[in-house]
Amino acid sequence: MPSDTSRTRTADRTGLRRQLVWTGLAVVVLIAVAAPLLANGDGDTAAGVLTGGGLVVAAGLAATWWSRRRADRAGTATRVLGGTPDERDSAVFTRTAAVTGVAALAFAAAGSLAVSFGVDAATIVSALPFALLVTVAITFVVVNRRT
Repeated sequence: MPSDTSRTRTADRTGLRRQLVWTGLAVVVLIAVAAPLLANGDGDTAAGVLTGGGLVVAAGLAATWWSRRRADRAGTATRVLGGTPDERDSAVFTRTAAVTGVAALAFAAAGSLAVSFGVDAATIVSALPFALLVTVAITFVVVNRRT
């Protein structure tokens, strides 16, 4: 029967392998999005995609490293983003996603109503992601504190 140590090492290697696959896929997607932009002469947009996407990938790698190396000191968000959540972390994430989903429906309805009153549709579409990011942040903090 394998020891607990060998199981842990195998799980660590499997998690590392999975993380490398996802990171590689993220880099491929970034290049696939940036290449057509660059080919069409949108060098600034391509640079923005690569910079923003690269920062997100780097943040994900940092969260994974932190949650695996210092799980006892890592916060809920770090463990969830790093792929090592416990039951409580998963519950907080699920509740946050549920509230954000309901808010997205409400924001979409409010946006449609605003467009019917003459507000520029591009403004509404541009504001929705920021409204959802604020909703995610506030909901996560509230649910995390109450759970």
